[in-house]
Amino acid sequence: MRRLLVKSLVAATALLPGGLVVALGAPPAWATVNCTSSINNTTVNDSVFVPPGATCVIFNSTVNGNVVVGTGASITLVGATVTGTFVSSGAHDIRMGNCSEFGCAVPRPTLIRGNVLIQGTTGVPFFPTKNVICDATFTGGNVVLQGNRAPFAIGTDPQCFAGGGDRVGASLVLSNNTAPITLAGNQISGFLECVGNSPAPVNGGGNVAASKGGQCAGF
Repeated sequence: MRRLLVKSLVAATALLPGGLVVALGAPPAWATVNCTSSINNTTVNDSVFVPPGATCVIFNSTVNGNVVVGTGASITLVGATVTGTFVSSGAHDIRMGNCSEFGCAVPRPTLIRGNVLIQGTTGVPFFPTKNVICDATFTGGNVVLQGNRAPFAIGTDPQCFAGGGDRVGASLVLSNNTAPITLAGNQISGFLECVGNSPAPVNGGGNVAASKGGQCAGF
């Protein structure tokens, strides 16, 4: 039963509100804002698309929509609020954290109110030496990492200087990833499920969930 739920969750998270499937070869029809450099200290009343191969930093800003990341792109969200969904397919690297890492006057963690789907990530940023979702990042929906080929740290990590584990408002699923993923200090309202990952995810301690299964049963 749990495996069926995980499969349904992975499929559902690939859909944006309204059942719209994301095609990442070109800007989605509903997104009119392309980010190819930075969005700083502002509010964007639209969805944001990071084109293939582009680099985008969203710093101390609010996006009233979705954020979609194209193939080979690099995305950094620090002190960002996204009212919709975050979807990345085949990105080069991903960073989510607190804007205090980049020198904002008032510390502000990243907040994503919808679901998060990250799949097929291929590389790492110039710093840290892994992809990170850290510094008390909050997600209101489900978080799914699937088929990534580059390492991730989720929660507390020595290279995330603002500190603090993440909060997941629903469930966290790690599926068929082929690079190390470390979980530490996370508060997960739903279940934590890890299946088909090689190597298996690393338990950094302090992970709390309503239930835990698969490779993360002992977390």
